[in-house]
Amino acid sequence: MYDADCLEKIGSNVKFLRTMRKLRQQDVAEKLGISQTHLSNMECGRVKFSLKQLLRLANLFNCQLECFFDPHRSRRSHLSNFVYLLLIMHLVFSVCC
Repeated sequence: MYDADCLEKIGSNVKFLRTMRKLRQQDVAEKLGISQTHLSNMECGRVKFSLKQLLRLANLFNCQLECFFDPHRSRRSHLSNFVYLLLIMHLVFSVCC
């Protein structure tokens, strides 16, 4: 199950996925349209990721959104992509709003 603790781990999971793909912060930051310093702050948990940024990262890393919550699992077989996206949106909006 997902909770607010998952949101705290997103930054370190993004860093893990980025380093596994041998990408530099500068390269990923450029793709997101942010500075390298801002990405560093996001990976360290000082700044939160937006849903739009997570979607861009998922496309860049060629992975599902779940990877940012649990980078060792690439899919959740019992949920369709649509239902899973709704679950993430609910979690993100319930925490930030």
